[in-house]
Amino acid sequence: MSASVDADVAARAMIALVQGFAAQMALFGGVSEGTLAEGVRALMGMGAAGRGDV
Repeated sequence: MSASVDADVAARAMIALVQGFAAQMALFGGVSEGTLAEGVRALMGMGAAGRGDV
């Protein structure tokens, strides 16, 4: 993560991500670890699109 990122903003986003995941688990059941990891990487620009591997 870039040093220029506001730690409070990043923390709030991470909390929202976890809360959303918990709601999804409660409402719709499980999601594979791979699917979750791939989605988070894509959102954070660390996936294939973020690396320019598309």
